[in-house]
Amino acid sequence: MLLQARGMELARRAAALYRVGRAPKATDQIAVLGPLQGWTVSGNDVLARVQRIEDIQAVADVKAAYCNAADGGWDRPSHDAEAVAELFVADGVWDGGTFGRADGRDAIRHLFEGFGRFPFAFHCISNPIIRVDGDIAHGQWHANIAITLGGDRSHAMGAIYDDTFERTDAGWKLRHLRAIPVYGVKVPAGFRVGP
Repeated sequence: MLLQARGMELARRAAALYRVGRAPKATDQIAVLGPLQGWTVSGNDVLARVQRIEDIQAVADVKAAYCNAADGGWDRPSHDAEAVAELFVADGVWDGGTFGRADGRDAIRHLFEGFGRFPFAFHCISNPIIRVDGDIAHGQWHANIAITLGGDRSHAMGAIYDDTFERTDAGWKLRHLRAIPVYGVKVPAGFRVGP
């Protein structure tokens, strides 16, 4: 089958094959029109590109789930130890620098049970750079983190997350999370929760 397309039309026509219940085949050729006229993309190329996009999104979803599980203090307790631990492979590593290190899912769970004493945590991550190489992915994010360590000890921190992920039978999981400190400042007034 030969599809001819320009830009986004290329993606729409490839997606149309899925809607009729047929994925692009390796033998399909997609001819590109417009500035790239004369190029062809095989069904395998399309499938590989779609897989890469899906993998990048899945890795980003794992990182977002991690932040969501670590955060709380406004409508739920912070640091859901079980949810955080399940995002890691069995022998995964959590390396939080001055906040500690845990090797293995059980140790990560135990560490986060201890972090439950922190009444408030809020992660904002940005600037994702995610690279996938087969069943391994590497991701970096900038993080701004607001945290109350207890009493009136509140801090605003910046860090770079430098993480490795692994594709498993259960989907993408964290293999190694590393937080590299960038800045930290005490917040004497603490954080007021709510509007």
